[in-house]
Amino acid sequence: MIYSDMHGMHGGTTIRLDADGTLASRHVQRGELTERSGRVPADSVRALIGLLVELQAWEQRTPPRPPVPDESAAGLRIRAGGEEARIWEWFNDMGTNQRLARILGMLGRFVSHSSAAPGPPTPG
Repeated sequence: MIYSDMHGMHGGTTIRLDADGTLASRHVQRGELTERSGRVPADSVRALIGLLVELQAWEQRTPPRPPVPDESAAGLRIRAGGEEARIWEWFNDMGTNQRLARILGMLGRFVSHSSAAPGPPTPG
């Protein structure tokens, strides 16, 4: 699965977690890139899967509309059993919706326990 709220001008976060527990993240803030990688224990992966099921994370619930100026979206791509689902919501609505925010919270805890490697500054 891949979570991303990366914006071309403002940076953001991308986190990838594979079924085997392999974790990789990229965070860009003010042109500074931080990458982290590691392994997530199987019980933690199962807990995340439980959260995805609880939230029915494969269902798109945000209706489409044109963005307002400087508005960005966060998205989640899930692959399982040969199927793929993609959902998104407006970044500023994540706190209210409590779907992608909860998923990001759990992924963020996984990332905080992984090893960090500062990367080169990103262009821009």
